[in-house]
Amino acid sequence: MKNYSYKSELKNIHSNWHSLVLPKDYFSNCKEDFSDIRIYGITATDTIEAPYVLNTIRSISPLKVDQKSFTIVNKVSSENGYSVTLVNIAEISLNKIKLHINDNNYDYTVSIEGSSDQLEWFKIKDSVRILHIKNKHINFKHSDLNFEPINFPFIRLTFINTKNVALQEVSYKEFIKQKKHYVNHESTYSIEEDIKLKQTIVHVKLPYKTPIAKVSLAIDSEFDYYRTMRIEALQDSVVTEKGMVYHYKSLDQQYISSFKNEFQDFGYQSKNDFVQQLKITIANHDNTPLLIKGVEVQSNPIELKIRFDNIKATYYLVSGNKDSTNPYYDIINFKNQIPKELSRVKVGESKHIGTISVANIFPRDSFFTNKLLWGLLVLIIVFIGFFTYKMLKEK
Repeated sequence: MKNYSYKSELKNIHSNWHSLVLPKDYFSNCKEDFSDIRIYGITATDTIEAPYVLNTIRSISPLKVDQKSFTIVNKVSSENGYSVTLVNIAEISLNKIKLHINDNNYDYTVSIEGSSDQLEWFKIKDSVRILHIKNKHINFKHSDLNFEPINFPFIRLTFINTKNVALQEVSYKEFIKQKKHYVNHESTYSIEEDIKLKQTIVHVKLPYKTPIAKVSLAIDSEFDYYRTMRIEALQDSVVTEKGMVYHYKSLDQQYISSFKNEFQDFGYQSKNDFVQQLKITIANHDNTPLLIKGVEVQSNPIELKIRFDNIKATYYLVSGNKDSTNPYYDIINFKNQIPKELSRVKVGESKHIGTISVANIFPRDSFFTNKLLWGLLVLIIVFIGFFTYKMLKEK
């Protein structure tokens, strides 16, 4: 392990297969391609290397399904608005309905109800706003109705205070409980308003480097908005005659709006860029700047699935070797043989390999703790000082 800079002891190893998630402050200790990560086991007579498979745990649905259309049995207008009744023939659980409206510009509020017999109706959601704006500057569409999972054979949608809607089709996807895997990071931020460029710039700083997958803004604005948000990572800085110049790398560009406050995971495209400082730029154009009250930074967990051939050895997670290359283990070809459910080992505190303590350099009973030798040293210094002074005086 002398060729590496950092080590962390692994604890709670009790079987041949375990997993571990790299601590969120670990990434300053390893290369961005993870090629220097090794796991070594120490015994009384040998050092062994434990093979592993590294995987980024993405927050994705485990199953994809085709979009299907509802059967519409009733379209009626009343004092409350324009209502349509949908038949859930398959009687499956739903949590999302997509509306297909033949209109480039609309702004509707929709209520959702469910029924088993079309006689008694139960309110699912009071008001969901849908919107479509299309002009030479904007093409924004939000026509999805999202709600908690339901299972009714009949669903009624009412477009409130509207007599007619150019509704062509209503479709749905089968309910899938999405597995979300994120690590939250504490951060500090400051806000800068660039009046000349009509931009709001949010500078975000993390206490350590880490691969970023998702950035969200908490916005407290009473008015509707639809704007672009560019996310960049600080790469380096250079001192020039005009001051410090910062160089950023673009990570992602997203739309933020008052209608759809769902932020995308851009972990796929960032390719494990280790980031400590971010710049988020919001294009305001001629609009009032948004009131930002919080920033959330998240990453996807980096997991290692490890085979421990000798569970009695003391194992260490090591990293920090600039000359290392990606290891090649046989188990990469037998991923299906790795157990599905693995208990996680605990990663101990990261320590620098080869750090020499003062106690080791100057052990007890050495020259510096021996009073007799200390006294002799003082006498020698005084003797040399006396003769030096005498020589200078004679000159």
